[in-house]
Amino acid sequence: MLESNLLIWLFILGLGFPILNVVLHEAAERLARKQHPLGIALRRLRQYVLPPLALLLVIRILFRIASTEPSTRILETITWVAVVVAAIPLLNAFLTTKKTSTPGQIQVPNLLFQTIRAAVILLILYRVLGGIWQVDLSGLAAALGVGSLVVALALQDTLSNLVSGLLLLIASPFKEGDWIEVDGTQGRVIDQNWWSVTLEHNRWEEKITIPNGTLSKATIKNFGQDGIWHPINVSFSYDDAPDRVLSALESISVGFENDIGYGNVFPLIESFGDKGIDYSVWYKNTADWGNFRLVNQFMTRIYYLAKRNNFTIPYPIAVQLNYELEDGLPKEIPCAEDNRLQEMADFLRSLSYLSSLEDAKINELATKAKFETYGSGEYITQQGIDDEGLYFVYTGKIRISIKTRQGHTRELNSLTRGSVFGELSIFPGEVSPITALSEQDAEVVMILDEEMMQLIESNPQFSLEFSQFIEQRKRAMESLQDIASKSHQTVASNGKIR
Repeated sequence: MLESNLLIWLFILGLGFPILNVVLHEAAERLARKQHPLGIALRRLRQYVLPPLALLLVIRILFRIASTEPSTRILETITWVAVVVAAIPLLNAFLTTKKTSTPGQIQVPNLLFQTIRAAVILLILYRVLGGIWQVDLSGLAAALGVGSLVVALALQDTLSNLVSGLLLLIASPFKEGDWIEVDGTQGRVIDQNWWSVTLEHNRWEEKITIPNGTLSKATIKNFGQDGIWHPINVSFSYDDAPDRVLSALESISVGFENDIGYGNVFPLIESFGDKGIDYSVWYKNTADWGNFRLVNQFMTRIYYLAKRNNFTIPYPIAVQLNYELEDGLPKEIPCAEDNRLQEMADFLRSLSYLSSLEDAKINELATKAKFETYGSGEYITQQGIDDEGLYFVYTGKIRISIKTRQGHTRELNSLTRGSVFGELSIFPGEVSPITALSEQDAEVVMILDEEMMQLIESNPQFSLEFSQFIEQRKRAMESLQDIASKSHQTVASNGKIR
């Protein structure tokens, strides 16, 4: 029976270990080419664990050297140390604290990861001291108990943070990537370790470290990983219909979908105040950049939105009006709207597109057209969305772009005073073929599609000229689409819209 067992061990040592060595080598090389972290663990297992393990089996089984001999103890200690060296990358291969696409890896909190690594090392240390070298750890435990009391008193806060960190890990009220609020402080969790939790502040782009001991006593609100809702407060006059205001406020998020996501803006009526109706626009900021920048953009858009829709933002204090007097009576002051009406008529009369219209028709059209103001970075039209009417650039610069059939965005050129776009609005079911974005503060003249249809129906000459203009524009857009789709480069100057 003894000889049979000896033959089995001879077979394992003589044939099994070499085969295992080759298998581990091939597996490690293949995984290394794929940059899989398991390749490092297998390489260390082959290089550091197999040699002392094979030698240990030889002296214990073949040479029958007792485990109490110093040479055996030393070799077994070396083997266990090698196991530690191989176990750490093995844990790294299956556990990670970061998001990864590596198959088989599990994302865990950093504190749990460090706890598992420490537990593995302590267990192996216990095995080496107690099992191999027969160290009486009970006496050491008693000595450590007295010493730990002294250390605990000296390191009370540190141990509190450590224990609190372990309890937080067990309770798991949040995880890395979550947006939380701790006693009024908001931020995203970017790190959790033995001592503290680090938040990335969502307003001033700074990092805040909160000790685990403090965190365990605080009230924690977890908003998940989709961001935190923030309000922007604004008031409008009682003369502005709430349904129009709410509808307009929903549009301030256009162009910020990468920062706040789609549909993450909700305007609400908060109260009926002394000077107007108080609204709040709630939005969820998911971007990494500072929230205060987004607030500035939104507040600027609200200003231009109010100008376009003739909403009135009430003054926070009473305004004293000054009247000009003539012969002791109030003097009639020209209305600003009258000045703008004449300004509108003069501008429309200067446009070559409307040259076939009579002055009377121009004056009538001026009463129906309106000035619209846009701030830098605001969308006037968007490709694929219905236009409200025909737009003429009055001041500023408008950048025009298209999206190719492959989904690539290509900038065409910038429009200046007198340029026109939005001509397809007169056709039911047609959507804008371009995206128009204000490069700077800009003002456009907008004529509703219903007014344009009346002009076309009542003026045959204008109808003919406008139809020719639309056909030329359609052919130009189709040509631009073909060029942009084929080259994926900036459209040449001869393809610009003028």
